Amino acid sequence: MTTLLERPSKAAAGKTRPPYRLTAILVGLFFIIGTAAGVGSVIAGNSILTSADPVAEAVSSPNQLIAGGVLVLVMGFPLAMIPILMYPLFRRYNEVLAMGAVLFRGILEAVAYLALALSMFLIATVGTGLAAAETESWSVALLGFNDWIEVLLAIVFSLGAILLGWLFYKTEIIPRWLAIWGLGGAALYFVAPFIVMFDIHNLELSLTTGVGLWLAPLAIQEMVFAVWVIVKGFRQEAVERLVGS
Repeated sequence: MTTLLERPSKAAAGKTRPPYRLTAILVGLFFIIGTAAGVGSVIAGNSILTSADPVAEAVSSPNQLIAGGVLVLVMGFPLAMIPILMYPLFRRYNEVLAMGAVLFRGILEAVAYLALALSMFLIATVGTGLAAAETESWSVALLGFNDWIEVLLAIVFSLGAILLGWLFYKTEIIPRWLAIWGLGGAALYFVAPFIVMFDIHNLELSLTTGVGLWLAPLAIQEMVFAVWVIVKGFRQEAVERLVGS
């Protein structure tokens, strides 16, 4: 059974195309859009959140931090849609793992992105009042909340990436070297937050320097993957084997 996305239109009657070609293109585009928005959110927000006095910086440049939060939301939606788009195909291999990918890389990751964006909005809007009242404890708590959300997001994201990588590897709808690269990158990224969370006094610095470096192999793999599936699509023989199973 094909998904609604794959159902041919009347105009396309009589023509054939590789199965799940549209899904491959959308998945690739969503990876690119999500990554671009994520880079933009880091550029907009990190200069404030990693400064010597983040609250003072947020008070002087609130729109910059709000823009970073908006970009987090823009990043979250397309990335959360990827396992949903892949579910009809992955479930033919293993429905439990396919649902796990939807849960971690879709639902929980989207919730974490919402919480991260909300924390950035709060720092930007409430920061002015906190600074005026000189309530240092609330400022620290607000910034700490943002840091811990980033840690939890890294854990959820990497678990979802491991599930996706395993499903891509086992279904063979992309080259196995590309799937193994993704699995290795996701495993590295999964370790990072557990290392930095115990450096609580330097959590923001650890998140910026440590987690960012450990994410690099997966981030590069996702862009290679995105271009690959947009240009070449999924491996037709592997898709037909799954669909026919």
